[in-house]
Amino acid sequence: MRRYVDHYEAGLPEPWSLDRAEPEFVDGLLDAIVGFTIDIESIEGKWKLNQNHDADRRSKVATALRLAGGDAQIQVAELIQRSLGETL
Repeated sequence: MRRYVDHYEAGLPEPWSLDRAEPEFVDGLLDAIVGFTIDIESIEGKWKLNQNHDADRRSKVATALRLAGGDAQIQVAELIQRSLGETL
């Protein structure tokens, strides 16, 4: 669990760490996590950019992604803005 948290939080401006959490909280997380393997037979993609939210909220998400930085975040922000009809 620590390896996963450290890996996925590393690129964030203020990475979260298991060390910052109360031991009871971490114990609850660990009790709720179940590892498994699965054989993938096919993959189907879904295009989802918060279309179920209003335009103002989606615009705020795009802005937050841009501020977070990183290539992937900026690319998603651009896609959201295009879906809103905004110019880049």
